[in-house]
Amino acid sequence: MPDLPLTTDIAEQYIRDLEQNFENAGDWGVQPTLFVICVYATQHTIGPQLLVPVPVSPDAWISDGQLPADAIASIDPAGLRAAVSPMLVPVAVALAHEVVVLSGKDARLLYCGLADGTLVGAGRVCGEAPNVKTYAPDHPHDVTPAAVRQLAMAVLGGS
Repeated sequence: MPDLPLTTDIAEQYIRDLEQNFENAGDWGVQPTLFVICVYATQHTIGPQLLVPVPVSPDAWISDGQLPADAIASIDPAGLRAAVSPMLVPVAVALAHEVVVLSGKDARLLYCGLADGTLVGAGRVCGEAPNVKTYAPDHPHDVTPAAVRQLAMAVLGGS
């Protein structure tokens, strides 16, 4: 198994590219989507184009009308790890979902949690430019990004 930690720089580029893929596809109305971001077990290098997103079936983690943070809090990290092919090694956990911001506009948010508790977030208010930020492990988060960070640390064996 490779020991390839996902760096903040690579995670930022990956999340920026993923958000742009949603935008290019015109994907507004995104249902909450949970991913385990992986590399191949035989891989010796890591980069944004070499990451493998493994979507988690909505039936396996969220019920209709359930808030993503509540759904994430009930996920068994060992079960999530076990659901990933043995040919893959998880390096991050990510969530894509939409919210309505104070201006009344839709916003698409992506959060990517790393093993050490670092969180990379990307957001775009409909009709505006994207915003990508990295948050240190000790940064206080709202409930949804905090849930993603906690799940990532549990799945990836972080501190």
